[in-house]
This record gives sequence, structure tokens and C-alpha cells, in this order.
Amino acid sequence: MQLRAWCDRMGYVVVREYVDHESGAKGADQRKQFGRLFVDAARREFDMVLVWALDRFSRNGMASTIVDLQRLGSYGVTFHSFNEPHLSTDNELVRDVLLAVLASSPSSSGRRSVNAPRPGSKGLAQGESA
Repeated sequence: MQLRAWCDRMGYVVVREYVDHESGAKGADQRKQFGRLFVDAARREFDMVLVWALDRFSRNGMASTIVDLQRLGSYGVTFHSFNEPHLSTDNELVRDVLLAVLASSPSSSGRRSVNAPRPGSKGLAQGESA
């Protein structure tokens, strides 16, 4: 509910929710919705992935998380963590600092995702049961 309320407050339209019941430590091949998120991101079906927390996005370590965030960025999709707003990649400086910090960090985790577009854009895809 909090993620949907945030989207409403910010003027985002929820396009889709991606909810995996498998562990975030499993790969995209075993997390069907996580894999689908990237397929849809490549198709530009949404502009932002909104997650409850970074550890709800991926638990495959920092290197893998960085690759996933960069992959989203290559599709023009930003990343926003509801509980960690400082992890938003829609600001280029913040994104670069975040990726540098994550790259130098010894560990990471993640598991659930929600997608949100910029106001006035096509829409938002959500992956957290809000």
C-alpha cells in the first residue's frame, strides 16, 4: 500500500507489478518476474523501477546489482528505493556516486521491485506487493 500511495502522491501511474516468490539470491532464469522486468524495460514499457529496498531487488552481490542497475539505465529506466531514497538513479550525479559506492562495497543484497515512470511519461511498473 505504501508504494502505491507514494506513486499516487508523486503522480506516477503503476504500469505493472513484478512479484517473485523465489529468493532474490536466485538468478533471473529462476525468478520469472525479475526476468520479465528486464524484457519490459527493454521495450520501454515504463521509466522507473520502484522497490521497497535495494535488498528486495537482488541478493546476488554488488557486482550483479550494479550490472542490473546499469542495464536498466541503458534502457532509459531509473531505479528508486522507497526506504532508501538516496539510492535513486534518476539524478545523474547520485547515480554515478551510487554505482561507485556499490562497486567498492564488499557485499550487497536485494529482492523485490516496483517500477515507476517519470511524471507525464508512459507509466509505472511495480514489483512490490504494495
